[in-house]
Amino acid sequence: MKSLEYNSTTYLNSLLEREAMTAIERIAESLEGSGYKPVLADSVETQKSLSTLVVPFRPDELGREYSLFIEVMPAESQDAVEFIHFSLIYPFVIDHVDCVPEVIRTLFLLNRFLPVGRHQFCEQTPAVFFQYQLVVSGAMTVDPDLIREVVDMIGFFTRNHGRFISRIFQGEINAEQFIEELEVKGIAIPPLFGISERNEVNASLS
Repeated sequence: MKSLEYNSTTYLNSLLEREAMTAIERIAESLEGSGYKPVLADSVETQKSLSTLVVPFRPDELGREYSLFIEVMPAESQDAVEFIHFSLIYPFVIDHVDCVPEVIRTLFLLNRFLPVGRHQFCEQTPAVFFQYQLVVSGAMTVDPDLIREVVDMIGFFTRNHGRFISRIFQGEINAEQFIEELEVKGIAIPPLFGISERNEVNASLS
């Protein structure tokens, strides 16, 4: 009898603890179950207290560390949707200012492969970053499997695309050579509005 009472109390306490968890803590819990090691950090934005979840990805071949940042943007009203914001800053330092146009052209093409989100370039930093906003009816009730799938996809594409972006940053290749390398591997970039890939490269900054 005592054992039954103990189990019931433990179960009730567990439910209460889960109710007290924030949406970002629930996301952290679901990712921990998939082998990730998220770290919760506090941040402040537009006078609203937000919690940022930092999800480290494994380093690349050169030992550079990648970290995904996740924030839950609270709804403005009871009926409004919520946003789960994912962002990643690539750990690259630009070596040649002259390569900036090639970086932008290459990002324009790489974004065509992304199932979610997009790569962008910040001239002030200068740095390349990835961002994606998942629209949900309620961050507290979002499917954990969906969060894990999104994080897995972001990890896969940023790692693979990072190899090309890093070489562009270092001036090793340009956008034309990037296309040629894909063609050698049998990878074609689908045309946009009937325009060929090479014409897109030339038109992306016009």
